[in-house]
This record gives sequence, C-alpha cells and structure tokens, in this order.
Amino acid sequence: MFDETFDSNLLKVEIFENVASLFSKEKMEVYLVGGMVRDFLLKKRSSDFDLALDGDISIINKLFPQDSKIIDKYGCATFFYQGFKFEITCLRKEHYDTYRTPSKIEFVHSLEIDSLRRDFTINALYMDKDEHIYDFHNGINDLNNRLIRIVGDVSRYNEDPLRILRAIRMATNLDFRINKDDYRYIKDNFYLLNGIAPSLINDEIKKFSSTKYLFDDFEMDRILYKNNHKIRKHKILKFSNDCKEIIKLYDEGYYLFLMDENIYLELKKILLSRIVKINDYNDYLHYYSKDVIMVLDQKYQDLINKEYSNKELKKVLRERDDGKS
Repeated sequence: MFDETFDSNLLKVEIFENVASLFSKEKMEVYLVGGMVRDFLLKKRSSDFDLALDGDISIINKLFPQDSKIIDKYGCATFFYQGFKFEITCLRKEHYDTYRTPSKIEFVHSLEIDSLRRDFTINALYMDKDEHIYDFHNGINDLNNRLIRIVGDVSRYNEDPLRILRAIRMATNLDFRINKDDYRYIKDNFYLLNGIAPSLINDEIKKFSSTKYLFDDFEMDRILYKNNHKIRKHKILKFSNDCKEIIKLYDEGYYLFLMDENIYLELKKILLSRIVKINDYNDYLHYYSKDVIMVLDQKYQDLINKEYSNKELKKVLRERDDGKS
C-alpha cells in the first residue's frame, strides 16, 4: 500500500542528501539530526530540517548567499533550499551556569561530543548523506521501546526546565512512556517551571496533542498562569537570614513573605523591581498579578505562618486598612 508519509520523508531525505553534497564539495560534512531522523525511523511525517555541521559556519554565505542568516557567536545559521527552511549549527560542547542559555560554547569536531548537549536520546540521532545512522545513547533502542529518556544524567533537566514539558509532550504526542528515572526526577522537580516565562510555557503547551496527561499526572495547574499570573500558594512565611531559601520558595509558588528589614534590603539589591514592599490592601491588589515577591509590612507580624486562601487574605488586609481588626 502507498505510504504517503514515508514517501514524503524519503523525498526530504533526498533533499538533505543534495544539500550535503554541496558541503562535501567544500570538504565539510553535514548531518541531519533530531526530529527528522527520529520521524524517518518511526515513519512519521516531519517538517524539521535540523543540520549539524563539522566545519566553519561562514560557508553558508558562500553556498546560500541570497537566503541565509548567520549568528556567529553560537555557530548557527538558517538558509533556504528548494523552498525548505534549514537550521544548521556547528558541532559544539555547551557549559551551563544558569537556566537555558549556555555560559560557554566550544566548537568541536566530534558527533559524540555534540550529542551530549542534545535533550533526549531519540533526538540525538544523526544521519549522514549515505543514510548511515549515528547513535551514541541507545536512541534507536529507546525508539523501539517507545521510551523518552534524557541524554546523560537526569540532572540535565536543570539546564533548561522546559525539557520537563518537552519530555511530557513527546510522550503524549508519540504515545511513548517516560523512562522511570526521568519520570521520578520530573515529578520531584516540576516546580522548576516556575522560573520559566509564561509565554514560553504557553508556546510549549500549544504543541501538545492532548493535555490530559500533563494535568492529571503532573498537576500542571500549579504552574500555569491564570489570566497571565501564577497560580500561587497562599502561605505567609518569615525567614531571618536565608535569602537563597526565600528565592527558592518563591520559585515553588510561595509569593508573600514576612522578613526582617535588613533581609528585604539585601534581596532588593539582588532582585531590584522583582521584590516589593506591601503596605496596605491596595498594594496587594496592585502587585498580585505581577511576577514579584511581595513582602508584608512589619505591622502584619501576627500573620506569620498562617494559611489563607487569596479571598481570605484580601479580607484580612482590607479589614486592617479599615481599622476593623
């Protein structure tokens, strides 16, 4: 029977092979990597043309002078060929000190080293112009077992917490399972998504074929933004001298604190406009919908460690302002 999806992928592989031959003439090797290799093996339709280049990214200007854009710093470029958009990146090694953006990049000449920065094993597959597959992390075995597993140690989810959502999305959309160790780490560290911009989270969620798994198994409602602000925990806490813990708790969903004035001033130097002092009910209403740490004035000391719903807390603050309590 005619397989339209597979035939479409064969055509795209043929287009890649034509592109690869252009690089070969310049004594450079280029490889198809990621989603299209995965989908080619799964016989699923794919639209991604992601390439890995063992060579100098400036060659793009020579090969595709009219339809290319280069970002030298990261060794990345985009170009068009026969109406298709290609994204190409030099083989590299990445170092992370903070979320999402690598602090240091080293260009290399090794597919295996480059593969260590990829997210999941099934996306760390490379194909050369002769359709030979390079698999350094048992990605083909994971494809056969319908398994989502991060490349390397599970702590790599910390490099980019959006990988948490990507793992769940891929499991959902491909009808795969998440590897046991990955699943446990994702469940324990789901709060890391609090540090990701809501627009990026929403963009990722739009790619889900179904969000039932996301909400039922991972309680996504604790992370999602409602009317563009966080679903927050309603607990007031007081800390004396632990600024790092306050920031960590904020990332976990706590947003309202009582603290010593010197701690507030210390955090203010670090967070600037992302921490504010709340003096009355109107301040609370103004800042509740914003991505900030709110610090209650010292006159609210008696509220330490009490639990309130948002509605109850508004009532308490309003009554204080009206002199009723």
